[in-house]
Amino acid sequence: MPKTRDYVECRMKTASPKRRPSRRSPPKISPLEKSAVRIMRKLHEATGGQPQRWETLGNLGAVKSDAAAIAYAVERAWLLISGGLHSLSLTEDGRQRLK
Repeated sequence: MPKTRDYVECRMKTASPKRRPSRRSPPKISPLEKSAVRIMRKLHEATGGQPQRWETLGNLGAVKSDAAAIAYAVERAWLLISGGLHSLSLTEDGRQRLK
């Protein structure tokens, strides 16, 4: 039996493999954001999670390499900074980010 054009088109349509729905993983967190969250967790622990409590960078064990992560958190309104870059406080948005 000769293959007709209809047969070939039909055959091609059914021959394609069926794809499973993709399982999307949650968005990846940048290393900078991971560092910011780490510092925020330390601050949360040091202040007992209390709002409007301040802690010095030295007490949190922050080092110069943490400056970019702290700036990242300040830009997103997760942290407040005071005392000439000496003390930090978590904002309500920062506390929510940790949940």
